[in-house]
Amino acid sequence: VRTGPASGEALVNARRLALSEGRGTRTREGLVLLEVRESAAVRTDRLRALAPEGAGFKSVPLKRRLRGRESDEPFGGAGSSFCALEGAGLVVLEPSPERELVLLELRQDFVYLRESRLVAFENLLRYENGRLPVAEPGPLPMVQLAGEGLVVFEARKSLAALPVTAERGVSVRAACVLGWTGRLLGQAVPLGESPAQGTGFVTFSGDGAVLVEEP
Repeated sequence: VRTGPASGEALVNARRLALSEGRGTRTREGLVLLEVRESAAVRTDRLRALAPEGAGFKSVPLKRRLRGRESDEPFGGAGSSFCALEGAGLVVLEPSPERELVLLELRQDFVYLRESRLVAFENLLRYENGRLPVAEPGPLPMVQLAGEGLVVFEARKSLAALPVTAERGVSVRAACVLGWTGRLLGQAVPLGESPAQGTGFVTFSGDGAVLVEEP
């Protein structure tokens, strides 16, 4: 089928990004449109566009929080740090290559995610930085988010959830762990006890689910 050039109006109408009902939505292009009502934390290198209302957004760098105290380390690390956008308006977020954005709504519960995969969250949520102890590829920086609000993170299409119960734990290669939900404890598996004598495994026990994907 042959098609001719589109007019400017037709191009805009075909590619228009519009926020659906609710605080956030993912478009068919794979972008996430997040409505900021008062403030939100956003990873700067995943921010494609801003459409502020009124006086516009005020940007404040975020620091990692360790054991309830704010540190001097930038949240997200150098080159991909987080900032708090204070104000109201719309932000457009994009995934990194070969990944997709996932919208998650917390309802007075919590989730743990790799710091490198977290993209944005409403500032009504509380955050705490930590690490998943594992020998290979080394301790993984993690973030705990708790409370009520929206979370945006990126994952591969192979993302899956493995249930964990008090009767049955799960051992996962650490490189495949994106995060977890529920009350789980993750511990590095000693080399001699790893499946097939492999390295870099972590065992989860408790009640919840581990989010895994291809490394």
